[in-house]
Amino acid sequence: MRHVKPEGIVLIQREGRDWHDNVPRSGPIADGVVRVTRSDEVRPGVRSVHVEYDFPDARWTHTFLSRPLSREAFEALVAEAGMTVDAYLNADMTWVRCLPRGHP
Repeated sequence: MRHVKPEGIVLIQREGRDWHDNVPRSGPIADGVVRVTRSDEVRPGVRSVHVEYDFPDARWTHTFLSRPLSREAFEALVAEAGMTVDAYLNADMTWVRCLPRGHP
């Protein structure tokens, strides 16, 4: 809550429902390709995800820790942060608009 005004909004991109199970996978991104090559459990509830980006003029990789959350767990964490989920903005529920509790 400390980073959003009472009348503000928070836009969150979260991982899709089968994001950690549907690996490896790839798809287009701009004029390149993004590949998710691994999603390995490093401890209960936490995964290490490895992503590769290939473009005509560049290639890079990114490895990060991720915590898969059910809709209920995600919404509980949003509430714990003093906000409410206002809307899921796309069909796979990866983009979420959240509002501070008591938003005008």
